[in-house]
Amino acid sequence: MCQSSASGHPQQPLFDALQELGFKLGVMDGDQDRPVERLKAIFEKTGLTDIATRTIDVEQSFADFDEFWRAQNALENRSVQAIRSMSPDVLDRFKSVLRARLPTDTSKRIIYTARANAVKGRVQK
Repeated sequence: MCQSSASGHPQQPLFDALQELGFKLGVMDGDQDRPVERLKAIFEKTGLTDIATRTIDVEQSFADFDEFWRAQNALENRSVQAIRSMSPDVLDRFKSVLRARLPTDTSKRIIYTARANAVKGRVQK
């Protein structure tokens, strides 16, 4: 079972669970430039030619919730900062919401798809 979220962000399950609990993460620098169409437009504005785009889907797989949790919380970003600011009671509630949202297979492995956007272009001579 492999599910993909609309955005394909590797931490989308965390973002969704935080949002469900009412946490506001705000916009990070560069968020507006994440869609592949926006990246292509940036390349076009700079005068590059032969621009090609592609999305790359990568399966995220974790043996269980504990492995997923360690991997996600090893990062230093806005979602992890929000998690680290939680009281123990709120953290327990968050983990419960997160567990319920995570796509798992029959052996309880967590599996979902993350997406990266790639763009390339040529410098005019």
